[in-house]
Amino acid sequence: MNIAITTYPGHAFSTYLTVKSIREHISNDPITLIVDDFFMEGWATFIDDIEQLIPNVSIRRYGELQGSLLATVGKGWFRQQLVKMNVDRYLDGDVLIVDGDVIFDESVDLSVVPLKIRPTIDSLDIGFDNYVKQVLKVDVGHIDRNGYWCATSPIPFRFIEQGFLTGMREYISKLHGVEFTQFHIQEIHNGNMEQLSEWELIEVYRQQISDSPRPCKLTDAGNHTFGETITNPGFKYRHSSMKDDEIGRGWFQYFGVPITDELWQKSQEWHRRLIR
Repeated sequence: MNIAITTYPGHAFSTYLTVKSIREHISNDPITLIVDDFFMEGWATFIDDIEQLIPNVSIRRYGELQGSLLATVGKGWFRQQLVKMNVDRYLDGDVLIVDGDVIFDESVDLSVVPLKIRPTIDSLDIGFDNYVKQVLKVDVGHIDRNGYWCATSPIPFRFIEQGFLTGMREYISKLHGVEFTQFHIQEIHNGNMEQLSEWELIEVYRQQISDSPRPCKLTDAGNHTFGETITNPGFKYRHSSMKDDEIGRGWFQYFGVPITDELWQKSQEWHRRLIR
């Protein structure tokens, strides 16, 4: 198994802990960081710095995947999702995909599709549902269990078997008559795709269309903080969408991240450029 972690300068120190926790609780298999190289203004040396901060990992760049197309996608979140749905273009074999802001507190069950019941449906759920219906041309763009609307996107890691993503992209490309990534970018530019959800698309395709559905398991989703551990058996992890600057240098150093003054200054400069 290969392990792919998507990251960018805003999660440099979070990703250090992601890698550390994977090696402690998940696997010693090779880890590749796939870095958003369209998002490094203010931290030009980020690739070199992350290689020194996190040893024994490989580095790949978003720009290796149809870079001229991805460069036109202004939202980093959209770029990240397109990269994850093309991760087999970077790595061979089975792949565990993990967001660079996840800390595992124990091993997790990678054989199931994790679901979270949505007791209240919000605009984001509806946006994801519409996205999946648009891309797959299906009537229901989410997974339903016993009459409950379930979401899989809040759980920010997934095991993907070899060949699955290729089959999904080929199916969608044939469905629309346009290559998968080009179709997405075309629809984004035309204002026809306001939300993306890689996990909802993958799992609805898996359950409704593919010939390799997986058993589902109800679990919980990570809160957007590293301060609280999800307590579901088999899914103990922490997840934070907060940027490193919001969490603070002291917190990371307390948990052993070796942040030099120079690295912290570079991180701060990147964050200052971001909010201008």
